[in-house]
Amino acid sequence: MKKIAVTLIGLCLLALGLIAISPLEKIHRFDQDVLEEQVRAIEMEIYPLMTEPKANQARITDLKKELFWFDLEIQRQRWVFDSLIWLVCILSLGYLVYAFFRGKTQEVSLVAVKEMRPTEQYVDNFGFERAQIAGFSSKEAAILWYKNDKMRVCEYCGGENVPVRNTPPNQVQFCTFYKEVPEGAKDLRIVLGSVWNVIPAPQLVCKSCSTQKQRG
Repeated sequence: MKKIAVTLIGLCLLALGLIAISPLEKIHRFDQDVLEEQVRAIEMEIYPLMTEPKANQARITDLKKELFWFDLEIQRQRWVFDSLIWLVCILSLGYLVYAFFRGKTQEVSLVAVKEMRPTEQYVDNFGFERAQIAGFSSKEAAILWYKNDKMRVCEYCGGENVPVRNTPPNQVQFCTFYKEVPEGAKDLRIVLGSVWNVIPAPQLVCKSCSTQKQRG
């Protein structure tokens, strides 16, 4: 649908551009009655010329061109062509704006997670490797986990599951891991690395059918 809207806008702008550089723009200021009168005058001049054996063909060609543009301008005014083009253009542009903000709203609703205060832990190398496997390298990757969480979809009706009110929400937390300090050694705060952890809401409820789901 977005591609159709973009195509329509492009065609509308192209049509308006062609009109602007065509002879139509010069005669657009005349009323339809004046244009029709001019058409009759051209017809009265061109028809006798077309019956003459040695008529001026260049003049006939020029008159045919004038007749074409005047007829086209009459139809343009009769069908309010410019207004229709602008209407289609505005409606298509409005749809694109609506689709953009609707997509942003949906995205915000999908990533509406709370960021907890950063934390830190002392672990050995093996513990840090396990933390890396369980966590994520960036906040965006952690939020993406919520987007792809199968428990977001209600098994009964297919609606969206959200955290139950007055219970912990979906959360992410940044954690820095330091190398475990041997007994009696000075803590040099040797950083092993950091990860983003997801802390899902423990209880979900479907927005459509109110079915509740408990995380295991």
